[in-house]
Amino acid sequence: MHFFKYHATENDFVLIEGLDAPSEGEIRHLAHRRRGIGCDQVILYEAHAERGVQLRFFNADGSEAEMCGNGVRAALLHAYRHSDIRAHEPCMIQVGERTLCGIFESEDLISVEMGAVQLLRGREHEKPFTLDWRGHRVTLTEASVGNPHVVVRAVEGVSDPMQVAAELGPWLERHAEFPNRTNVEFISPDQTLLRV
Repeated sequence: MHFFKYHATENDFVLIEGLDAPSEGEIRHLAHRRRGIGCDQVILYEAHAERGVQLRFFNADGSEAEMCGNGVRAALLHAYRHSDIRAHEPCMIQVGERTLCGIFESEDLISVEMGAVQLLRGREHEKPFTLDWRGHRVTLTEASVGNPHVVVRAVEGVSDPMQVAAELGPWLERHAEFPNRTNVEFISPDQTLLRV
């Protein structure tokens, strides 16, 4: 199997050209950090001369993901290196039913217009969206940018939610409230730091 390995903002990807998906087991094997190549996600990629690129994303457990902003940027770098995509010109990116627009500026600057963030539950000035974790009330905001995200705004009895991120993050990612799993971000109390 021919593949490419990319990194983007602490996520790593195995990119395979062609949209035919390997089996869940094959994806799990590719993603395994000791027995496979190792990655957070597998990206299936296809370039189209007039239409830009088409992508599919698979999580390390073999399940198909809706979207990954860092993965889109990695795929744009691949498109620039291996197809007719030119720097400083818009490139259309098809992911499922969504069409995004990205621009390759340089190897260090690739931008993608992800569209407006949709706030779902826990918006400011609304009743808080909370879950109970180890006896602490966790205040959350749920959002979507094409894939699910939840932002931890406060953890009762903890001065800074980032102190418990390593334990709380994986618990939230797989919580029953998020049947397709979710990305988890933590924001510091003064809102100057964000941890993914």
